[in-house]
Amino acid sequence: MIYSPSSPLNMWDTWIFEHKDKFYLYTLNSSEGKRGNWDCIGLALSDDLVNWKEHGVVLKSRPNLDYMGTGHTWELDGKFMMNFSECVNGLQTIYFAESEDLMNWKRLGDEYACRPDPKWYQTEKESLLPDPRWDCIWVMPRENGDGYIGFLTATAAKGIKRGVAGCVISDDGLRFTPVPPVSPPELVETLEVDSVERIGDLFYMVYNGFYFLISENQEGPYILPDDDNKLYEPSPYTYFGRFFPYKDKILFNHHSIPRDKSDSISLGTLKEVYEKETGKIGLKYWSGNDLLRGQSIESGTSQCSVRSVKEFFTREQHTPFRMDYYEIGELCLSGLFVDVDIKLNSEEPDASVGMYFGDAMTGTAFLAHTDGRIEFGQMQAPSEKPPLSFEPDHEVPWVVREGITINMRVLVRGPFIELYMNDMFVQCYSMQKDLKGGFGILVEGGNAELKKVDIYQMNLNL
Repeated sequence: MIYSPSSPLNMWDTWIFEHKDKFYLYTLNSSEGKRGNWDCIGLALSDDLVNWKEHGVVLKSRPNLDYMGTGHTWELDGKFMMNFSECVNGLQTIYFAESEDLMNWKRLGDEYACRPDPKWYQTEKESLLPDPRWDCIWVMPRENGDGYIGFLTATAAKGIKRGVAGCVISDDGLRFTPVPPVSPPELVETLEVDSVERIGDLFYMVYNGFYFLISENQEGPYILPDDDNKLYEPSPYTYFGRFFPYKDKILFNHHSIPRDKSDSISLGTLKEVYEKETGKIGLKYWSGNDLLRGQSIESGTSQCSVRSVKEFFTREQHTPFRMDYYEIGELCLSGLFVDVDIKLNSEEPDASVGMYFGDAMTGTAFLAHTDGRIEFGQMQAPSEKPPLSFEPDHEVPWVVREGITINMRVLVRGPFIELYMNDMFVQCYSMQKDLKGGFGILVEGGNAELKKVDIYQMNLNL
């Protein structure tokens, strides 16, 4: 949504490092612009975690590989270190590079390479099983003792579901030795370790993009919490999130995936991680994203004409449906920051409120229902006669209560919609087409009181 490297580069995993009030965004890139052909690492720089300036490719893989794997960066004795993996014939090995300025990187020799130990980890391809993994060490100073500990994507030596969180230790932060896995056995077929941080009294390990394990100790074991272990609802439009400690907060960065595979992956806005209760974390709006509020678009002006459409019917239901549509035109091209306070009044068991983004005929909508779900999908915009069609293709569990004012904060740019409800992150969704025309406020099965409608052009120094 807020950053993507220039053509023909395309990116996948991202991670951020801070040094002297400057932020370094590293991205796993494909020099050919094709998803899966990852072969280099790129860099972008920022002063505010919102506006990013591309620096270029800082590290290339060796030729004739299957692919290059993601990395992580840490400081060591006045220098900076990075690890990354390379896959040859289905087998991954982790290598290292060093830098004095975080922008110019030199690959270290193969004598520093980190490989799995067959006592605990699968080291060869086996028939009828996925290729083994050994990818990306998330490096941390050890809390109990000197040296460093790292967690990584790995495959157990035995079992049916062999995906595990591998573990390595190091005395010098450069040479890492494998030790046994730290995650439960037989959990998943593939366990991709994204990041690990202490939050409150526990350590949280995010894996496979959306899920987390917990531990009372840094070295593990990491176990499933008692109930739901989702950081946020899984989506085909986001992946690979990482913690980023910043001042007194833990932020979270991820990449956003357009539904059209020919389009470029983007960096989503950073979210703030919060602990709902011990053993349970979620994501919420980070105030730093207020920098995205650009020029205000005033409703009722020549820039933003408003037309109200009443008493349509949605889908096969015979339920009154209303949309206040805000025509914005070319102002959509830079993206929108929409901030709405709305109160839904209804006596029906499944009333809803939401937003529509598109032109006067077709677009994308989300509807937040009082029965505990938010639907995202394609909508046929107003015509002269009902019915009004809505075809959802994605759903998130979420409760919207009738008679209570809620805040809907929505960031829209290119194909992406990021939705926050009462500051809590709901979902990043990919539209079929980039935003054009305007947006509408939707009410189904009741009426609504609009307390606030603030519309801004998205402000990015691109």
